[in-house]
Amino acid sequence: MTDGTSTWYRKPTAIPDFINGTSKTKLELWRCSALSRRLLSLLEKTLGLESGFFSQPGRFDAPTTLLRLLHYTEEVSRPDTGVYGAGAHTDYGMFTLLLTDNVPGLQVCRDKEASPQVWEDVLPKEGAYIVNLGDMMQIWTNGRYRSTLHRVVKGGQERYSIWANYVWGALNEAVQGHPCRIQTIHVKAHVYAISHRKPGLLQRTSSP
Repeated sequence: MTDGTSTWYRKPTAIPDFINGTSKTKLELWRCSALSRRLLSLLEKTLGLESGFFSQPGRFDAPTTLLRLLHYTEEVSRPDTGVYGAGAHTDYGMFTLLLTDNVPGLQVCRDKEASPQVWEDVLPKEGAYIVNLGDMMQIWTNGRYRSTLHRVVKGGQERYSIWANYVWGALNEAVQGHPCRIQTIHVKAHVYAISHRKPGLLQRTSSP
């Protein structure tokens, strides 16, 4: 489910029960977006930016937000044979806010370039979000913040993703005094590149 009002939603003849259920979901999605903006305000301080930098007009006026529901079965993963609930990857958005049903299984790797890679369990905490940084944050901060390499080794979790969709490139205000290490890329080009590496992740349509 993506943020914004779909065409069918504006039609008075749409199914009432479905509309009511969707309205509740949109409210929760709005709350996640509000939390994402709060996280941005905290990041401003660590990047040495002025207060309110990310909330200035034109930066996050109308973010694209993706709500994704994933269900993992109870099948036990076998990393030694390459069988996972979800293989190692980074998220292409800015933040991923993860709510779990208190079933463990998420693992993160602090050093992507390490060989062999070392994986650590992330234990769920009731009433708390797990926050993964995505590729957008790594590009915007010129690598000062790195996207989280993670995988799932057990099933039974639902994932909720917040994806702010903009042009990507190192922000001068965030990387002053550091050489640019990351090539500027438009978010659309990056998402298409990701979808081609992971068939079925994204399908092109004629819609803008």
